[in-house]
Amino acid sequence: MLLGRNLVRLRDQRRMTQEALAEKADISHRYLQSLEAGKKQPSINVVTQLRVVINQPLTR
Repeated sequence: MLLGRNLVRLRDQRRMTQEALAEKADISHRYLQSLEAGKKQPSINVVTQLRVVINQPLTR
């Protein structure tokens, strides 16, 4: 759940839609929705892709 809440917060801070973030991270919009809702756990590769797109250090 914490990952999902943080994704929403960071995405909102950057004024990105779910669609835009998903496209830039090369994942489906539905998968991003599931991550934000805490229904799925991403692989380290997906976390890395999202981190790069939102320009966020992995330590946060």
